[in-house]
Amino acid sequence: TKRPAPAIQHTYHGRDDSSYDKLVTAIPILDEFGNIANVVSTFVDLNDFHAKYSAAQQESNITYDMSPSKKYQAQVIYGSGEMQRLLDTAKVIAATDVPVLITGESGTGKEVLANFIHNNSSRWESDIVVVDCASLPEHLLEAELFGYEKGAFTGANASGKRGLIEIADGGTLFLDEINSMPLALQGKLLRVLETQQVKRIGALKGKNIDFRIIAATNADLTTCIQDGAFRVDLYYRLNVMPLTIPPLRERTGDIIPLCKHFLSRAFKRYGKTKTLSPTAYQTLEHYDWPGNVRQLENLMERLVITAQDPILDIPSLPLEYTAPKSSGTEHLMPGGTLSERMDAYEAQIIRDSYQRCGTTVAVAKDLGISQATAARKIAKYVGSRA
Repeated sequence: TKRPAPAIQHTYHGRDDSSYDKLVTAIPILDEFGNIANVVSTFVDLNDFHAKYSAAQQESNITYDMSPSKKYQAQVIYGSGEMQRLLDTAKVIAATDVPVLITGESGTGKEVLANFIHNNSSRWESDIVVVDCASLPEHLLEAELFGYEKGAFTGANASGKRGLIEIADGGTLFLDEINSMPLALQGKLLRVLETQQVKRIGALKGKNIDFRIIAATNADLTTCIQDGAFRVDLYYRLNVMPLTIPPLRERTGDIIPLCKHFLSRAFKRYGKTKTLSPTAYQTLEHYDWPGNVRQLENLMERLVITAQDPILDIPSLPLEYTAPKSSGTEHLMPGGTLSERMDAYEAQIIRDSYQRCGTTVAVAKDLGISQATAARKIAKYVGSRA
């Protein structure tokens, strides 16, 4: 293939019949015509590698902010100043009992931040109860949140049921996608917050409870208010301490730490050791991440499962992560002679291939040309950017 070829090699010692595994990488040295002239092989003892990897993790600048809670060992993985400032603010807020409203795009980690606040609060020994308001229809959401007395409705549990608000007594109630809560339930929730009492469906009187509320939304609640879909009084009751999580594209310093964390987690799950090359990291740092952290996590798991090479380079990444962004003018025919127009199209092809592949060897394979030709055309059309 004229590309570096990694493999796991099982090596035996002749004297004592012991053995060990090593990662062997054969790297081709190509001549001026793109043919293999020599091969350099390197190897790493995997036991030694894992020991050094663990030591490097401890010494690296990847920050692991661990909760003191024994129940919830949620980690906030970050490396950016934006997240550091957000967590510093969240720690200050966590020391109080005021309501918190977390906003941010889908997949940015709103539930992780809610857990972080709970774990750094005085309620950390009690439960944090998570409710996804978008996942249940209105009648089920009401029963789950508020509970019900026995015989409250057809099909109800004969002994009644505690609601999630009751279960959160002494701890934290996290309402995710609060914008999806029906208006009628918003009014009941507002009354709970104002009276510190919850009344089950079918009950004659309420029960005193003590909990901290954290709500989250990926929608603009002020727009929801204007559309008549959210109560303004509930908004101001929840929006005492607003926190906004920036999208991943605005905190690129988190991308590499998150990649390493999710790769490490996938290693343990699937027993496959993979690492990203520097060019792959650079490519992912320039991607927009519309699905944010959730999308990045899914990509790392996908690569560990499907990629064949232990070192993941640009060709290992799905096309959508490496394809150049459209400028909207690619379809336009450039002016000039036939030769000039052909030269312009060739330049575009070379730039696109180099952006996707990252090396002269990979470009040569991608376009079916020799490495020498690829290197010459990259120097011509990409220049110092190569």
